[in-house]
Amino acid sequence: MAVLELRKWLHTMSEKLSILQLQIETEGHTLVNNVQRTVTRYEKRFIEHLLSIFCHSNTPVNLQTYSFYLS
Repeated sequence: MAVLELRKWLHTMSEKLSILQLQIETEGHTLVNNVQRTVTRYEKRFIEHLLSIFCHSNTPVNLQTYSFYLS
């Protein structure tokens, strides 16, 4: 009987660990995606700032206007 209970407990713990691993992987992917979006946003702002300086303008430059330079 004790062996049967131990097997049930081990099976339950294995399932819980699998669920926890999936949650960690999902949250990790979400974190990576959020960091990538943030980096992309800051890169875009930095390029827009450089274009404004390059164009000698105090007016912010829309990156879409100059997107052909970046492709």
